[in-house]
Amino acid sequence: MQILLFDMLVLQCILITLRCVSGRLNQLKFSKDYSVMEGPHNKGSPLHVNISINLRNIFEVNEKLSLITVETSIRMIWQDPRIYPTNNGSDWDFDFITFNGKIVKRKFWIPDVFIDGAKNARIPKYHLQPMSLRYYKNRNLRLSLRINFDVICQMDFHKYPNDEQLCDIPLESWDTSMDDMKLNWDLSNSVINPNITLDQFSPLIYFKKYDTQSDMTSYSGLIIRIQLQRLIPYHVIQTFIPSIVFVILGWISLFLDPQAIPGRVKMVMLSLLTSLAMFNSVRDSTPQVSYVSYLDIWMVMCLIFIFSILIEFSLVLWFIRIGKKPLAQ
Repeated sequence: MQILLFDMLVLQCILITLRCVSGRLNQLKFSKDYSVMEGPHNKGSPLHVNISINLRNIFEVNEKLSLITVETSIRMIWQDPRIYPTNNGSDWDFDFITFNGKIVKRKFWIPDVFIDGAKNARIPKYHLQPMSLRYYKNRNLRLSLRINFDVICQMDFHKYPNDEQLCDIPLESWDTSMDDMKLNWDLSNSVINPNITLDQFSPLIYFKKYDTQSDMTSYSGLIIRIQLQRLIPYHVIQTFIPSIVFVILGWISLFLDPQAIPGRVKMVMLSLLTSLAMFNSVRDSTPQVSYVSYLDIWMVMCLIFIFSILIEFSLVLWFIRIGKKPLAQ
């Protein structure tokens, strides 16, 4: 019974919304050549689309898959002379009209901007998508959209764990050339959440503009660049300090009596095997790459230092056995 009442309430809200939207559309006039499939033509000058972004959060940096997951709100503002208010807006007692996402897709042309390199995009919603379009008296249109997406980030781990990653999120026009449309950053209305925190990175975000070319045609594009500086304290505590301790423990065995063979061997083997187990655990949690990183060099050097103790001990025992004890000392 409760579910039925809830469904009836939702249906009533949708019907009320549709009636309100129909009334709002009556406040606008569309030219005869208007088409939702084709943008406005400004007689030789390109259409300028100003884009602002609210970077709300960085959910995850997946180093193994080379992906970064972000939560954003995107706004685009442009002018379409093919749409104009009835009576030039003289009978309007408001500054703008708002339309929801379903009406936007069916009734209005919107710029063909896409996220290049996005592997997955998700629009959070309950009944309606978090999308709206405003039409202002000055004939500006503003599209607002909340979207979360996973985008590919080409990472370089040569300096891991003292590395710095640059993740570019390109916004490009799909099929409208620069002669017809140009994308611009509206930095005054762009917002970056100052409370973004990541477990292993310190993020720095800034915006760039670029042009791309395909099939002898130039397209306008924008870039959100996220600079990720890895935080080293985690690796200092989890890797560097323990490995130094194990190397020191192995070298302490040099101060034992050469005749205490079991004690020396146990200390060295304990350091060696524990270091190997720790490094294997570290490797399981780090990106699997085919080249050598700083961490690989550190691990190999630690193992070489510990293994050299076994070689030194073997030489000492050999010199003692052949009667060259002074040389062994």
